[in-house]
Formats: sequence, C-alpha cells, structure tokens
Amino acid sequence: MAAGFEEIKSCPAVFVLFDKKRNMIGLLILHVDDGLWAGQGPLFKAAQDNIRKEFNLHERNGTFKFLGRKVIQTSDFSITLSQHDYIKEISPIYLAPSRGKKYSRPATTDESAAFRNMINQLAWPARNTLPQINYDISDLQQRSNNMTIGTLLRANGVLRRAQPAPYTHLRSPDT
Repeated sequence: MAAGFEEIKSCPAVFVLFDKKRNMIGLLILHVDDGLWAGQGPLFKAAQDNIRKEFNLHERNGTFKFLGRKVIQTSDFSITLSQHDYIKEISPIYLAPSRGKKYSRPATTDESAAFRNMINQLAWPARNTLPQINYDISDLQQRSNNMTIGTLLRANGVLRRAQPAPYTHLRSPDT
C-alpha cells in the first residue's frame, strides 16, 4: 500500500504500519466500505494524510458505530466496544404458561425456530463483546436437534444475563 501499511497475510484487510525499527505504530482495518485506524507519531500521521489524498473519507472520533458495534474512545485513549443496543433488541423465546414447567417435553416447531433465531443472534456478540456467554451459546447450539422446554428456558436465561448494560462491552486497555 502506497501509504506504507502492510497487509497481515493471515488476516486479509488488516494492515499494520511499522517504523524503521519494525515497531508497530499504526493499524488499519477495512471491511467493504468501512475502515478503522489507530496509531501515533509523525509517520502514522503522514500515512493518514496519504490515504486522505486518495480517498474521500468521512471520519469520526470519540463515539461512533463501526460494523454494528458502538466504539467509544476516551481522552485516555482507551477504547470501549459495546453491542448493548443490538442485544437489547433480541426477543426471548415465548413459551405458553401451560408449557413453562414441563422441562423434559420436546420443543414445538415454532419454539425450535425461535430458539435457533435467538441463539444465532446471540452468537455474534458472544464472539465480539460478551465472552462470558460464549460457552453457553456453543453448548446451546449443539442442543438444537434435541430441544426441550428446559433448553428453551436455559436459552432465555442466557439472554437475560446478556442484556444488562454492564455486561455488554469490552474495554481496552482493561482497567
């Protein structure tokens, strides 16, 4: 890349910028028509200027959305990623009151479809900002062929744990 960034061979669309001593001083991540960069120093600023000359960029600082995640950069340069707005829109699986206490009964076709939908929706934040539910989502995905009311209730419990704001973000550096 003309600006000096080098693509990471094992991670296409992720580019790094090194100084003369091969210390990483910049990072550029691209996805379709979105990009995110971070770095410091005069060499990084010069690389940014070169890219700005080539492309019409709409830049954002502070708080913004990137690939469905809320990105917050504070004055100490820490970054918080949040998917709270996405997670709070996920609906629990509806269970008729007459079925709710029959844990070992098989799920109906509609309940199974709702289960798969909810688990697929939760898998994305589990990989990105909610590592604390990753095991539960993986385990529930493996139960999709033999679902019971108990499986559905457990899935609703995972959703309830995921929805409160304090648990829906990652912060770097971890403070």
